[in-house]
Amino acid sequence: MIAIIIFIIGIFLQAWITGSFLSTGYQSQVFSGSIFEKVNQVWSNVIGYANEVLSGSLIPIFGTRLDSILEHYGLGFVPFIFNIIILFILAWGIFITKPKINWMNIYFVIYVFGILSFWNPNVGSVKARFLIPILPFLYFYFLQGLNFFIQKFSQVNPHFATHSFAVLTILLSLPLLARNMQDIQNPAKNQISDLSLGASWVAENSPADSIIMVNEPVPVYPHVQRKTINFPKDGQDLMRYLDNQGVDYIIISPLLQSPRSPDLEPTTANQILPILESMTELFTLVYENDEYNVFVYQYNHEN
Repeated sequence: MIAIIIFIIGIFLQAWITGSFLSTGYQSQVFSGSIFEKVNQVWSNVIGYANEVLSGSLIPIFGTRLDSILEHYGLGFVPFIFNIIILFILAWGIFITKPKINWMNIYFVIYVFGILSFWNPNVGSVKARFLIPILPFLYFYFLQGLNFFIQKFSQVNPHFATHSFAVLTILLSLPLLARNMQDIQNPAKNQISDLSLGASWVAENSPADSIIMVNEPVPVYPHVQRKTINFPKDGQDLMRYLDNQGVDYIIISPLLQSPRSPDLEPTTANQILPILESMTELFTLVYENDEYNVFVYQYNHEN
């Protein structure tokens, strides 16, 4: 009953904040296109998650590094076999839990239907991130299926079945523990571009009504706390764009990416930055960080 109340409150809170029970972006994804296109999209998502994404979220050993190592020893088929086994155990765990209709299973079904109903690209960890809210459920179903098969193959020795299940659960936890320890030693913030560089300087040293041009205007805003706009599109005149938008500061920095890289986007490096460096009477370098290739220029309108 408490779960139902929390769910209803959350739904109405979202509607009050966004003006809709579903975001406009999600509505356009889910409710547009023909039935055939929608079925094809759902099936494409199913195939994408089945291709080691789901298994890799449960047991984080899959990936290009493992594939290359096994390929070197002629064992490239091993990840495929393990993937099939893990998916089968997971599916069986869901099947044997199916008769127990409760809010946990209902939430799981609604969420899975939701992430399969809109396009989520098979790029980087995009698909894996959508699985995070249901990882506890996936582990529960997987352990249910694992325990079922252990019990079936060890009917003559219940104690052996219990001990085997405990050992396998511990082994399953070891990669997760190792990954968490790795995250503690090398947090995610150290692996992606640091958007606070340059932006923090602008936040501390510029007027509150300043307009900032930056290549990542939305994610940079929390750091700069000023109005942010994107770089001009290819072909647009830079000086006219700066004047039309009323730009006061320009932040030159690498794109947001993981792993982080100090390399600038080609258009920025080859077209925009040379103009800023050559027209010193209009653009004043007020901040620089050579290590991460971040620069802040002040645009002197009066000149």
